[in-house]
Amino acid sequence: WATIPPGKSFRLHRHENMTEICIILEGSAEISIENENRQVNQADAFVIPNTALHSMSNHGDMPVVYLVIGVVHE
Repeated sequence: WATIPPGKSFRLHRHENMTEICIILEGSAEISIENENRQVNQADAFVIPNTALHSMSNHGDMPVVYLVIGVVHE
């Protein structure tokens, strides 16, 4: 699991050989996948496809806690 503190984000990046499955455990965030933004909340799950540019931001006042499962492509 990972945490994004209030007012913080993780940088825009991509994974060349991995698809990610994310589940929001606490809080809410804005996820950007290939320049498409959407709000995600507790209990939401989403997939970040292999090679997709993505970032996540916490615009709220509570930490965002999320679980990431990486599926590596050989």
